[in-house]
This record gives sequence, structure tokens and C-alpha cells, in this order.
Amino acid sequence: MGRKKDITDSTEHKKIITVTAVTALNDYMLKVTFSSKETKIFDFKPYLSAPAFTHLKDHGLFTKCYISCGFVTWDENTDISTDLLYFEGIKLEDYYK
Repeated sequence: MGRKKDITDSTEHKKIITVTAVTALNDYMLKVTFSSKETKIFDFKPYLSAPAFTHLKDHGLFTKCYISCGFVTWDENTDISTDLLYFEGIKLEDYYK
């Protein structure tokens, strides 16, 4: 009779997904490529009303996104969760269907 496997028995290591490329598109959309080699489109518009992101309504500032330590960043105080981008983003091939 085998012993039940619990999470501490796992030898499987999950890789952390990071952002490897980001481009700001029209209409507050981001094109994000991840270390998993997937590219997704993320609609940022719903987040512009959040206090942390209201300054990004300035489209000129929004387009100045860059990658810092695997995160999409705008300045030293503004970044967004990679998990949110990954899980809420639409796969590139599905977006253009």
C-alpha cells in the first residue's frame, strides 16, 4: 500500500514566469511577452480608476512602460502584478481572431 503524497514530497519545481518584453498599444492595451514564450494582450483600462494607476491616464506616461526585474513598470512607484497580466491577458492568437 502506497503512502499518500503531500505537497512537501514534491520534487517538481515550478518556474516563476516573468515579463521579457512589453509594448504599450493604443487604447491602454499592453502587449506582454513572458518567459514562458507566450505573448498576451492585457486591457489596462479597467485599472486606470485605481488610485495607484490614475496618473497613467496620461497616455504619454502610459506608453513609457518598461521592464524592471521581470515586472512591467512605469516609475519607481508604479508596477503591475505579472500574475495579473498573465492570467487576465488574452493570448495573442486569440486576441486577433
